Order: sequence, then C-alpha cells, then structure tokens
Amino acid sequence: MSNSLPKAEYLRKDDGTVLLCHERRDVPVVSVLLRIPGGNLYNPLDRPGLAALATDLVGEGPVGTTPMEWRRITEKLAAEIEFDSGPDYSTIRFSCLSENLGELCNLTRRAIEEPGLPRSEWKQIVKTMRASLREHWAQPSSVSNHLSAVQSLGYSHPLAHAPFEKALAKATLEQGVAVAGQVLQKQNGTCGMIGGDIDSEDGFKYLSELVGALREITIPVDDAPEPKPSAARIWIADNRKVDQVFFTLSRRGICAGDPDRIALRLANYMTGGGAFESRLMDKVREEAGGTYGIHSRLQEQRLETPFKISSFTKVERLGEMLGIVDQTLKEIVEQGFTEDELKTARGNLYGALPLRLTSPSAILDWVAAGIRAGLDQDALEQDWHAYETMPLEKVNAAARRVIGDGEFRKTFVGPAQEIQRQVSAAGGVEIFPFKTMPDKWPHAMISER
Repeated sequence: MSNSLPKAEYLRKDDGTVLLCHERRDVPVVSVLLRIPGGNLYNPLDRPGLAALATDLVGEGPVGTTPMEWRRITEKLAAEIEFDSGPDYSTIRFSCLSENLGELCNLTRRAIEEPGLPRSEWKQIVKTMRASLREHWAQPSSVSNHLSAVQSLGYSHPLAHAPFEKALAKATLEQGVAVAGQVLQKQNGTCGMIGGDIDSEDGFKYLSELVGALREITIPVDDAPEPKPSAARIWIADNRKVDQVFFTLSRRGICAGDPDRIALRLANYMTGGGAFESRLMDKVREEAGGTYGIHSRLQEQRLETPFKISSFTKVERLGEMLGIVDQTLKEIVEQGFTEDELKTARGNLYGALPLRLTSPSAILDWVAAGIRAGLDQDALEQDWHAYETMPLEKVNAAARRVIGDGEFRKTFVGPAQEIQRQVSAAGGVEIFPFKTMPDKWPHAMISER
C-alpha cells in the first residue's frame, strides 16, 4: 500500500500563471478550471455583489449567440460552462466527455474573448440574486455570521463585503459591464487546472490557450485592506421575534501557509472544529445541554480570516452558555489538551485528507490551494505526515496562540433587552434593528470612507 498522496503535474509560466494537470484514465471525463485573482476585490464599496453579477452576465455566452442558443449548444455536449466570483478570485469551469474537450475549450475561449453581456438578461440576473439575498438575510444565523465578519475585518474587506438586496437594486448594466472587463483580466497568480482522461502535454496546451484568451491586465487588483476591527466589542442585532440567540465570537485568525498550520488545525479540531469530538461540544452540548451544536472555525485563506466560535441557545440561557464557553477556553489555555484528545484529532485529520482526494478536481483544487499558500506538493505531503508526529506541547502552544487572552468580539442576533442583561458591556455595545443592512451597521461606512 502506497503511503503518499496523489500528485499533479505542474508548470509555472513566465507571466506568473500556474498550470496543473492530473491524469486519470478510468472514466472518459475531463474537468477544467481557471482561477483568476480578483473577485470581490473589484466590488465598489457601495456595490457589494457587483462582481458576482458581472461574472453571471459573462456566463450568458459570447457575442452573436443568444443566452438560449448558448444553453442549447452546451446542453448538446452534456456540459455547462460556469462563471463564478468568489471572495478574492473568479472562476471559470466545466466538465465534459473527453471526446468533447476541444469543442468545449473553443466555446469557452469565445465566451472569454468576446462576452456578449446581453442587456436582455441583466434585469433577470439581478432579480434572481435579489430574491436569493432576501431569503438569506432573513435567517438569524446568516446575519450573525456576516455581522461577525464586518465586526472583525471591516466593511471594505473582501471577506466581509457581503451583497444585500438594496445595494444590488441600484446596480446598472453599465456598472456590470465595466466590472466584467476586470474579472477576466489575467493577473499574476492565475491558475489553470485540468484533470481526468487526458495526458499532461495536451492538458497544458488546452490550458495555455484558455489562459491566453484572458485579457491582458490593465487594472491590477488591489491588495486586500488590512483588517479593521470595530471599536465596540459587542454588536446586537435586535430581533424580538425569536426565542433563541444566535451568537458568534471572533478574534484575529491566520492566513494560509502559516508556519504553525498543522498544530493550529489540530488545536482547532479539539477546541470546536471536530464536531462531537471537541471540548466545546462536550461541555456546552453534552454536559450542559445548552445547544444542539457549537463549532469553531479557523480557515486558511490568502487573506487573513478570523478565528470564530458560533452557536445558538435559548434566550434565557445565554449568560450561562457564554460562561461555559469562557471557562472551557480558559481551561484549554491553562491546562492544554490530553494525549487521548490529540490521538483522536490526529486520526481524523490524517484520514480525512486522502478520503477527500478521490477525484481529479479535488486533487487539483488541493494542490492549487497549496500553491496559493506558497506550499509545493512536497510540503503538502509533509504536512499530511505531520499530523501523526506533531507533539502535544506544540498543539497546546497553538491553542494558546489562537485563543489568546480570551477577549473576543461578540455578535448576537435576538431580543436585545434580554441579551444586554446577560452580557458584559466592557469594550462597548452597539445595538441596531435586525433588518439593518450592512452599509448601516456600526463602523461599516463611517470609518472606512
């Protein structure tokens, strides 16, 4: 039995573009993905979501083809060419039978080189996204998550700049067309991936052609702004129609490629990232019965992402639950984890990675994420084996680092009067109606203009 992870062939071009290919001949299918730096970094401050609208418009097909004709063409090939916009990059992807690869690549090149950007589809695209956002922002858990991002990072940060209906209602086709020209620029760090029933020589040829279709850069993407945490440590979105409180605790996190990443992953797993096998779940759910679930998240992205702890509980039990969370984190800092806890975390994280890498797309995405973090495939392999050997003292040190002094920024969604009675006002409190949109949240627009 081989004790190594799958690899992708790798080619770095002079312009900073990275091409990846993973060959697997057992199924006659090929998957292609281009990842282009930009995404939400191209959103104007008053138009969150504009980059997503623009990439959706590009996906309606090239000049000279109506959106309906475009769908019929791709459906005949049992494929769909998708254009998406993410926090700090845009993507173009499709999967197809290997016999149709050449035709799909030509179609994708057409859509990239001469996007039709049809006026007839703009209103429908905006309407669809607005309807989806209306439902999204009605969910207390969604609002709590977005509140925490803005409170920790600042409204202008691309990881906190969430779209909302009112902002998109004012978006115009002309604005969308302008941003569409930006999201298709070939930036340094553009990554092309192809995997499946294809050899690397042909794969790199197709990827080079697709990347070559991207526009030459005229507007470099700005670096992400520094995080700007809010002055007030407590934000409460007043919602008197619920009998539960949704809350998120956040503090400074990490970036991808952190030197302590393996110890930090293990520490996060044992704190709250391991679901039923974590300290927080053990104390808050199993012993106290205060919630159905509590989780910690320590994401690793190119941009710094906060360390978060999220949960919900009955209004009258909020103070009790926060006390248990504080005490649990204090015990982790002062006493550390046990060898038995570490053994469980090691086994899960070590086994989960190869179980996830079962398709060319998953393998390529994993390798590409490593490259974005400055890690080559040897480093990714070493990381995997490090789960088995990371000593407990380093994991405990990582836990102390991420929990820090235990002072978190805290967001709450629920009845404000009842919440206020159960939380400390140290650090300042901001209260506003639940239906307030992000551009009116505290700190959102005033200090970042």
